[in-house]
Amino acid sequence: MITKKEKHVGLRGRLVTAMGEMVNPTKSKKATVPTKSGGQYSYNYESLDQVLAVVRPPLTDQGIGLTQKQVWSENTSSYALQTIVFDDEETLLLDERPMRDCPDAQAAGSWETYMRRYALRSVFGLAGEDDDGQATLPLEQRLAAHKAKKAPGKWDKFKALKAEAVSLGIKEEAIKAWMEATITENGAAKDMKRYTPGDVNVCEGHVQILIDDMKAVRAKEEASQDEG
Repeated sequence: MITKKEKHVGLRGRLVTAMGEMVNPTKSKKATVPTKSGGQYSYNYESLDQVLAVVRPPLTDQGIGLTQKQVWSENTSSYALQTIVFDDEETLLLDERPMRDCPDAQAAGSWETYMRRYALRSVFGLAGEDDDGQATLPLEQRLAAHKAKKAPGKWDKFKALKAEAVSLGIKEEAIKAWMEATITENGAAKDMKRYTPGDVNVCEGHVQILIDDMKAVRAKEEASQDEG
């Protein structure tokens, strides 16, 4: 708790002390999001109450109050969320961010919760558990980890296109060789396990071109035979 001596320290000084005692919140919540292709992906996040549990005790120990409220902003002609700390003598506005219009009360409440959580993380310099772990890795490893991620079932379309190409007489070895040469030229690794979703999209595009070209050749051959 704040001592009589510390009470005479300004709000900003005690705010710095409080921030030094804060730890990063744990991401114990999990959200699952459906994709347009019919699949889904999930991610972990920390709830608003978990962030407040990290922020409030150090602030209270320093005699600092915290509030987040929506106010009308004349500059943006919209409501804005303000994050404010205060004591019995001073008030500090730490953050202000515009709020978007929501179609109903439930959506509005969800958006406010989302914005409050990220505003607190921003103003107090907090990172989620996953973010903090990634930040300790060397840049090369962080980039490699990101590059290794690909959407679930992302290769399914490519496999179907490759099967169609082979059925048209295009050799599988030729497809693989062309694909590797093109992706490597664009800076991606030859190891298909490390292809990003963008790399896979490029592969799909190249195989589709092969299919279209082969179909065009077949159509010309059939047209010549009909004429003969």
